[in-house]
Amino acid sequence: MLNPDGVFLGNYRTDAGGTDLNRMWGCPAAATMPALHHVLELMLAYERHPGFRVDLFIDMHSHSTSQRSFMFASPPGGARGSECDEERVMRLPRLMESQ
Repeated sequence: MLNPDGVFLGNYRTDAGGTDLNRMWGCPAAATMPALHHVLELMLAYERHPGFRVDLFIDMHSHSTSQRSFMFASPPGGARGSECDEERVMRLPRLMESQ
């Protein structure tokens, strides 16, 4: 969970400071969004390391009025991945949906 302070205060989308962390992945400030900043730094470190390969990053969510969850995923290579990449990215959501 990247938003424990906001959840503790009863916020669904924002942290304790009122920032919607879902909209801040582009450049999260270490001082005001430390969890997001450090997760992004960790993912970038893995991506740069020759012994690791980041194939998929999944952003899982629950919903305040639904008993279901949902996720966001980006295919390798950005928003315009190949059809093969998109199929690979969808394997986990489809597997979870079937359970």
